[in-house]
Amino acid sequence: MKIRNSKLNTKRFAAEAKSLEIRTLQQMLDEFGDIIEELTKQVVVEEEHTGIFDASHFAYSTFARAAVQRRANLYSSIADLKVKLEKTTNEYNKILIEIELAEKPYEHESYKPLLNSPALT
Repeated sequence: MKIRNSKLNTKRFAAEAKSLEIRTLQQMLDEFGDIIEELTKQVVVEEEHTGIFDASHFAYSTFARAAVQRRANLYSSIADLKVKLEKTTNEYNKILIEIELAEKPYEHESYKPLLNSPALT
């Protein structure tokens, strides 16, 4: 019984850790989205200020070019974080299922034939 409780506590701890990781990833995604919006505004202001909107122009603003590159890097980071968030969410859901099965082992499908066996009646 102690081993079962220990395993159950370990699973609960793992679930809490995954839950925290999910919240952190979601917060990062939100923050990156806000930064992208701010960078976009800064690029528009800089382009209007200089009057040059073509990034390939030789006199295009260095600041605007750097902001556009940073924004592109953030989009790439967001894509990576979304993949990681999906993976972490799947792992979290798997742990929750394992906890549920560990808490109610006799309701699991593999135990039903044992419960209906003639030896128990």
